[in-house]
Amino acid sequence: MPESLALGPSRATRLVLLCLAGTAAVGLAATGAFLATHDASLTIDFGLLIAGLVTAGLTIAGLYLRFLRWHFVLRRLHVRLPTIPSLGAYVGSFAFLPVPLYLGQLLARVHLLSIPAADRSRVVAAFVWERALDVWALGLLAAPLLPWPLAMVVFVAAAAVFLPGADRVLESALRRVATPLARLGNPDPSAPDPGMTTGLCAPAVLAPATLLSLAAWGLVAGALVPLAWAAGATIGVFEATQVHAASIVAGALSGVPLGAGVGGLVLYELLDGLAVAPEVVPGMVFVSRVGTAWLSIAIGIVAVLRLPAARREASAHDHFDEIEACYDTWLPAHYRAHLVTRKTGAMVGAIGGLGPNPSGLDVGCGRGWYMTALEDAGARLAGVDTSRAQLAAARRHLHDATRLAQASVERLPFASGRFDFVYIINVLHHVAPPSAQRAALAELARVVRPGGLVFVHEMNVRNPLFRFYLSYLFPVLKGIEEGTEYYLRPEQLGDLPGLRLRSVDYFTFLPDFVPASALHRLATFERRLERGPLGPYAAHFMTCHERLPGPVD
Repeated sequence: MPESLALGPSRATRLVLLCLAGTAAVGLAATGAFLATHDASLTIDFGLLIAGLVTAGLTIAGLYLRFLRWHFVLRRLHVRLPTIPSLGAYVGSFAFLPVPLYLGQLLARVHLLSIPAADRSRVVAAFVWERALDVWALGLLAAPLLPWPLAMVVFVAAAAVFLPGADRVLESALRRVATPLARLGNPDPSAPDPGMTTGLCAPAVLAPATLLSLAAWGLVAGALVPLAWAAGATIGVFEATQVHAASIVAGALSGVPLGAGVGGLVLYELLDGLAVAPEVVPGMVFVSRVGTAWLSIAIGIVAVLRLPAARREASAHDHFDEIEACYDTWLPAHYRAHLVTRKTGAMVGAIGGLGPNPSGLDVGCGRGWYMTALEDAGARLAGVDTSRAQLAAARRHLHDATRLAQASVERLPFASGRFDFVYIINVLHHVAPPSAQRAALAELARVVRPGGLVFVHEMNVRNPLFRFYLSYLFPVLKGIEEGTEYYLRPEQLGDLPGLRLRSVDYFTFLPDFVPASALHRLATFERRLERGPLGPYAAHFMTCHERLPGPVD
C-alpha cells in the first residue's frame, strides 16, 4: 500500500475500485434475487425520501461521534494529530470499506494519517480497539432480540469489561490481535511498540469510549426509526433500533464487505417477523442501506479526494497566519473586550508595585489587544509573535512597528533581565511537548529582572466537560485550536526554575454567546462564582510568579 491513497491510477486505487464494484454488484444481485423470490416490489415515495435525509443526518452524526472516540483513543496512546486533517483521514478511510475484512480501512487509516512510522503500531491498536468497541455497543443494542437466556449472557459479558482486573485481560487480548496487524500496517517495522496498547482498557479510558460507542451506534441503529414512521410501520423506537443493530452485526460478521446483501436481507427478515406490512419493507431497507453504509463510502471518497489539497494548504502556512482573515470573528467584539478587561485587570494591580511605567513583554501578542489595555494603565510594552499576519494586524492596531518582533517563546530576542514583567496568554498549550513548555517558562524567566513578574494565562481544564470541549469540539467548531495542544493545570505551574509562585487567579464562567446586554448584567454574578468554591472550575486561570535572584537553571 503506498504512502498516498488518493484516488488515481495506482494499483491500490484500482484494487479498491474493483472491490467497490464487486460489493455493489453483490448487493444489487442479492437484492434483485430476493425481490424476485419474495414477491416484493421496491416502492419509494416522497415521505420515505424525506425520512432518508433524516437517516443520512443521523448517520453523519454517528460518524462524527465515532471520530471523537477515535481521536480520544489516539490521544490516550500519545498520538496527537491536528483535528481537521485527522477528521479528513478518518472519514476518508470509509472509502475503503469495500475491501474485505476491514483491511482496506485499516491500511487507509495507517497511511492517510500523517504520523511517524514509530506511531503506526499505536494506530493499528486503536483501530482494533475501535472494532471491539463497535461489537460491544452493537451487541448491547441488539441483545433484546435474542432469547432471554442468551440476551442475559450478552448483558453480563458486556458488563464484565468494567470488573476489577478485566483491563489486564482485555489489554492482553488486544495486544495479541494488534501485534500481527501492526506488521501488516507497517511493512518494515522493527519490533511493535511495547506501549502500543498501554492504558486503552483502563476504566478512565474505557468509560468514555464505551459511552461514545453506544451514542454513535445508537444514532446509526436509530436511523431506521424515521423510515419506519414514514412508511407507516407500526413498530416502536426500541424495536426499530434493535433490528437495525442486529442487521449491522450480521452483515459485519458475514465477512462480506459492508455486509452487502447480508445486512439488508437480515433486516428484511427481522422487519417481516415484526409484522411490518410487506409492501413497505423493501423501500425501508433500500433507503436505510443507502443512507447509512453507502453514504459513508460516498463521504469517504469525497474526503480522500480533498485530503491532499487540505494537507498542502495546512503545511504552506503558519496556523495563525492561515486563520488570520477570520481571527476577529470567532469571538463577539463585546465578549473579547470582556476577556481583555478581565485578563489585564488581573495583572494591573500586581505590576503597580514594580515602579512607574514598568516595561513589559507580551509573548504571543497577536493583534495587540492586551498591549493596548496595559499601556492605557501606564506600562511600556513590547510584543513578539510567530505569525507574520498577526504581527501585521498588530502594527495596524498599535501604529508603532518598533515594539514588535517575530520570535518564538522558546527563543526570545532580548537580553537577560530586560523587562520588569512578561506575560503570555493562551500560548503555552500550543508548545509541545511538555518538556518544551518547561523550557519556554525558563526563557520567560530569563528576560525578566530579579524581583520582576511573570504572568501565565491559560485555559482551565480542571472541568472535564470543558476539557473535552476544548480538545475535541472547539478545534472543529472554531478552528483557533488545532487539537494537538497540551493544556496546563495550575498545579503544574508551581515554583519553577528561577520563579516563585505568588498567586493563582481563576476567572470567567460566562460563555461567549451571551449577548452584550446580558453580559454586563451577569458580570456581578460571574465574579461571585469566581470567589466561591466553584472558582477553580472557571474557564481561565492566571498564575503570577516572582523572578528570583540568580541564573535560571
